[in-house]
Amino acid sequence: MSAFVYLSSIIMVMASERVYWFWAGLDFESVFLLGAFYVIPASVGIWAVALTPAKRPYQVVLAGAIFAFVVEGVLTPIIYGDGPLPIMAAMFVGWHGLISFVGFWYLTRTWLVNGETGRLSIVAAGFGSFWGVWAVVSAVTDPPETAEIGFDATLLAPGGFARYALAVGATFALAHWLIGYVWPVGWRPSKFSTWAIATIAVAYMVVAVLPAVIWAPIKLAVLIGGTWLLIRLSRMQVSQDEPSIIDKLNGHPRLRRIAPILLMPLTAALAYAATWAVRGYGELMGGVYWVLVGAQITVGAAAFIWAGRRAVGRDKRRRSLGKSPLNRAPTERHTT
Repeated sequence: MSAFVYLSSIIMVMASERVYWFWAGLDFESVFLLGAFYVIPASVGIWAVALTPAKRPYQVVLAGAIFAFVVEGVLTPIIYGDGPLPIMAAMFVGWHGLISFVGFWYLTRTWLVNGETGRLSIVAAGFGSFWGVWAVVSAVTDPPETAEIGFDATLLAPGGFARYALAVGATFALAHWLIGYVWPVGWRPSKFSTWAIATIAVAYMVVAVLPAVIWAPIKLAVLIGGTWLLIRLSRMQVSQDEPSIIDKLNGHPRLRRIAPILLMPLTAALAYAATWAVRGYGELMGGVYWVLVGAQITVGAAAFIWAGRRAVGRDKRRRSLGKSPLNRAPTERHTT
């Protein structure tokens, strides 16, 4: 079980850290040690999927939101930067939740197990293109994080980024191949493991976050508690006989199914090179950067609202009306 969680953490780290902050480089510490660090939020997200147990994609979106809140609210105090507002929370639901947890972990695994190589290829190529553009504009625009670490955006030329992207893609693909050997079957978390994870997360937050933001537990409790309530309510919207997400994703895809993942670093390198050529246009770079940040916030908020509505059954009445005889297409009237 520990290998399953650790490999899941590595998969999520590839998006949350190595794609988002590409200029930090790729070495043993930035992958394997950071993967161990990310075991805390990865465990919380996976436990949210397994404890319900989640059976539908919108439940995974909610679990991904919890993963995002733990990453930026327990490991770091980032989501408290906007006070009581949910803007930063929505932004990281858009990245950590949707890209790392839902995209890199859940959807990629789904397509691999189901043999949907065409869909995987299209999404990998599309996301790689986004990654290449994001890597340039997020560096050249020089947000505060890059200034703090003294990053010089001119250091990594297209060739260097291409090698970096290939290493990230290969690590991502390898983790998905290895995790098939340890994917659990019929697994439900024990009370002991659940309490252990919660205790570790709280203890880390007390040390890393609480001294800087004394009111952090209030906001975090609202975000995680509210999302967990939605996941619990969602149990009423699905059949209890349906297999859980964890059970559905069991399997060991062959390497040829995993190969399309490598389209991601290929298109990322091409997009990076094209964007690199116009990096001197500061206003253009800044405009694209803030559009992409705004998209993260908007998509994150929209996905959470959609999943929340599904969880509480807001569209239940609409579905019932759709099934009503009054709304069915007219049929021929038979007479005798």
